[in-house]
Amino acid sequence: MTETLFYLPVGTALKEAGQASAAEGRGAVLALAQQTAREIAAQRGQVTSDMVRQAFDEAGRDFHELGPAAGLIFRRGFVRVGMVKSEYPGNHAALIGVWRLRK
Repeated sequence: MTETLFYLPVGTALKEAGQASAAEGRGAVLALAQQTAREIAAQRGQVTSDMVRQAFDEAGRDFHELGPAAGLIFRRGFVRVGMVKSEYPGNHAALIGVWRLRK
C-alpha cells in the first residue's frame, strides 16, 4: 500500500486525535492549568509553561498530573510571541513558547 507523505487533512485529523487522547481523563487539571496561564498572562503580559509549572508548585499541585495534556495549555486563546530556554532542570534547557493572550 502506498502511503501519502504530504496530505494536510490526514495530518490534521491525527493531530486532533492525539490532542483528544492527551486530554482524556485530565479535563479538570487541564482547565486549571489553562486558567492559571490566562491569569499569569493577564498580570505579566506573557506566560510560559515554566511559569504555569511554578504556579502549580506554589499551590501544592503536581504539574505532572497534566501528563501529555501539558502541550494543550496554550491551545486556545493564546498567541506565541517567542521562544526561550526552559529553566526547569528536567527540560534540559529545551526551547519553550512564550505566549500572550489573543486579542
